[in-house]
Amino acid sequence: MDSADVTCEQLATLPPERLAAVQGLLTGWLATPESEALPISAAIAQTVVNDWLLRVLSDRFTALEPRLIAGGDIWSVAVGLAYPHIGVVGEVGEVLVSAFSRGIISATQPTVMKSAGMACYREREDAINAAFLSAGNA
Repeated sequence: MDSADVTCEQLATLPPERLAAVQGLLTGWLATPESEALPISAAIAQTVVNDWLLRVLSDRFTALEPRLIAGGDIWSVAVGLAYPHIGVVGEVGEVLVSAFSRGIISATQPTVMKSAGMACYREREDAINAAFLSAGNA
């Protein structure tokens, strides 16, 4: 059995919101004609996540490098907190994107990402402020 295979017993242990997301993914996959079931690229998955982040969070959150999981059916996209002049200061969450429908399957709750972002900011506050001051003097 491939490590990406999931059993019915494992599905039964999923929380209701994750199970609904998996059901939505399967429904979309089954309704997609084979000729249209071409996987989306990493760049498109990253764009989908960045669009979602801008709608639900703020401009300091960014999609990082996507990686395929679940046998190539899902893009796992880490979410980072980033600042100009310094770049990404830490990872704060994850968004899963269907590799076939561009749909978001699951995401770390925005409130959790905001809290993790504040923690990252506090840990690196001096470096972030120094980068802004340095850029202002350039």
